[in-house]
Amino acid sequence: MAYSSNEWARLAVVNIEIRVLFRCWEEVEIAQFIADINDGAIAVVALAGGTLVGVASARVAGDRAWTQMVAIDPGWRRRGIGSALARRLEERLLHLGVRKISALIGPGQVGEQALLNRGFTARTGMVLYEKFLSLQPGDVRT
Repeated sequence: MAYSSNEWARLAVVNIEIRVLFRCWEEVEIAQFIADINDGAIAVVALAGGTLVGVASARVAGDRAWTQMVAIDPGWRRRGIGSALARRLEERLLHLGVRKISALIGPGQVGEQALLNRGFTARTGMVLYEKFLSLQPGDVRT
């Protein structure tokens, strides 16, 4: 198993394997991941025999980072790949001066066990607030 960094991530996103790995993702989620990588998000990937089997990414803001995504091919889960990706991502972030890493994921979501294995603590009592803004034709000004 080889674990690499953004160079491989950039190659991976143009490979058809991205569709296999992210088959549960919507098109907009794949597009957002690609945009994040192109915008400087830190990413690490797991390869098995040259095939992409996992990826994790994070955004950095000063001494903090937010894990944005952990995805592992369903056929490769429960083999320590998520924990290895989290470890490699932590190493990269540490070298960038990051001292606190956060992740917002749901219970049972891919990556949850990897984060727990790496010493992350689940914080309870937090609520996610969202607001969708609708854009009406009259709202656009040129």
